[in-house]
Amino acid sequence: MKYMITGSNGQLGTALDRKIDDSVGLDLSDSDIETDISNKEAIGKIEEENPDVIIHAAALTDLDGVENNPEDAKQVNIEGTRNIVEAAEKSSAHLIYISTDYVFDGERGDYSEGDRVNPQSVYSRTKYKGEKAVRGSDIESTIFRTSVVFHEEFDNFFTWAKGKLEEGNEVAAITDQTCCPTYAPNLAEIIVEAAEESIKGTYHAAGGSKVTRYESVQIMKEELGLDGEVKRSKMEDLPWEAHRPKDSSLSLAKLKEDFENKPISISEAFRRMRE
Repeated sequence: MKYMITGSNGQLGTALDRKIDDSVGLDLSDSDIETDISNKEAIGKIEEENPDVIIHAAALTDLDGVENNPEDAKQVNIEGTRNIVEAAEKSSAHLIYISTDYVFDGERGDYSEGDRVNPQSVYSRTKYKGEKAVRGSDIESTIFRTSVVFHEEFDNFFTWAKGKLEEGNEVAAITDQTCCPTYAPNLAEIIVEAAEESIKGTYHAAGGSKVTRYESVQIMKEELGLDGEVKRSKMEDLPWEAHRPKDSSLSLAKLKEDFENKPISISEAFRRMRE
């Protein structure tokens, strides 16, 4: 089975590439037309490779950045996805689209796949329109909504906090936002299973723990034996411009029923990072 991975140099793309023997990467670049999914000419590379599976992980994910540059987000997250859908149609490929928990407004949490979406930011609205582009096609497809993906080899909130704590410094983490942080290698296992077993539909695929940022850093500190102090802060203390849901936690019941690979807890994720 041959795979094409968009966003192959990112956290999830890297984890996927390490689990797949026969894959071709297509990474987003502002300067390279061959890898810019927002340009229709880029899909020619996909057609040339004629993959069996396309994993579409590329997106503009900087919430505040795209809030101020909505056209960029539309070009990549919507038009780019439509281009990938067209390429999947021409290749008769199974398309796996990576979406987000932020399609929900966060007013209650524990969202199931059938719950009403209500995206509140440019980023989340463009990602949901990407979902609609996938569902509006006749191709075989799987949509995974995930949450706060992290990998120990990349810059992200957790590696930043880990570095601070290792130096004995203080880390401020918010106590009023709940999500399901997702370890990229674990998500990659689930995605590959969907490809190998031809599992289709919409699934919530995130980490197995519903935690605040403050709780997650406390768990990391304990699991990794780190020094430094974790202080409480609030969402209102941060200079965010785009809306963030207060509780975007996801119900994983459907995933657990249909997949052999299960979502791991955040404690287990940090233990894997330690290995």
